[in-house]
Amino acid sequence: QFGLLKARGALLEWRRYHLNQFLDTVEAWLRPGAWSSCKGALVLDVTLPVGVGIDRSPDGVHAAIVVAQRQGDKVVVRMQAFAAESATGIVSTEALRAYCRVLRSTYPRPAVADPKTKRPIPGPAFALDRASLGETADTLADDGLNIVELSMTAAHMAPPSMTTFELITTGRLVHDDDAVLAEHVANTMAKLTDRGMKVERSKTHANPGGVALVRAIPMALLDAPVQFVRKPRHAVGF
Repeated sequence: QFGLLKARGALLEWRRYHLNQFLDTVEAWLRPGAWSSCKGALVLDVTLPVGVGIDRSPDGVHAAIVVAQRQGDKVVVRMQAFAAESATGIVSTEALRAYCRVLRSTYPRPAVADPKTKRPIPGPAFALDRASLGETADTLADDGLNIVELSMTAAHMAPPSMTTFELITTGRLVHDDDAVLAEHVANTMAKLTDRGMKVERSKTHANPGGVALVRAIPMALLDAPVQFVRKPRHAVGF
């Protein structure tokens, strides 16, 4: 059983249920070399839907938006980092909103359908924490963007943290070796909770890219609506 769990990157289950490791212990999220081994040449395809994850550090000094896209059994990721403005000392919320609008226009394919009307919702699903981005989240929702709440609670973040962990450790996540994203991922620690392993915001190092990555992955794995293709009518002869 250990071999099977190791092969699919699910050693958390082994540690928790077979080694009786305590909950709430914080440690490195990934083993050394796991992230670097996922470097690849795949690029984002504008004809396919994407998922988006957003995070900002509690002090507002760092922020990141990660785009993730499923391509077969792989998930391709890219990050845009945002630094604090010299005038304010914090990240511009308008810059975050502007980039989200760009992503909606660049990747118009619906990621999900409206649960009530069943109609596809244009553009990506944007996952964020309203507690840290309240007004920005409201503005984006007012603009018609599909906002999904993924707070830092274990209930919200543990499942995608484990999914992302398994994608990385089994080589199914592909990144472009972005040095800033690599730094943020390296700065990301994880806590073992009663819902599973959950990534944590760092109190000492910048890691919004690592948290945004975990939010983007489940959005990319949503079952996108089937695209309707209208077939031309053929003339009927008599």
